[in-house]
Amino acid sequence: MNNRLQRIADWPAVAAESGYQVEKVAKKYQVSSRTLRRYFLEHFKKTPKHCIDEWRAEAAARELERGEQVKAAASVAKMDDAPNFTRFFKRVEGTTPKKYMHQAVMSENDKKSPKSTRNVRFG
Repeated sequence: MNNRLQRIADWPAVAAESGYQVEKVAKKYQVSSRTLRRYFLEHFKKTPKHCIDEWRAEAAARELERGEQVKAAASVAKMDDAPNFTRFFKRVEGTTPKKYMHQAVMSENDKKSPKSTRNVRFG
């Protein structure tokens, strides 16, 4: 398999630098999109598009977890249109960006609040 591709250590960063576009990744490393596809199927067991979409959604999710607005997360994902970003995010993550943000906030609050081990009865 192509030596140039084997030397890449941080694929998510490469994807981000290439605007999350398969063709730009292939062009950057001077390989055909077919060669890139074979490499990804062999090493990641997924297509380049599938992996890049996951990395793109992960980058956006990190922004949402930090409390950034959906528009900022869309920008990090290199998507200008909020409705398209919402559809993309829901397809990849299984939930909308706003619901994801809400779940992240709730999860963070659960970590901060002490849990009572007593069984309290009222009435």
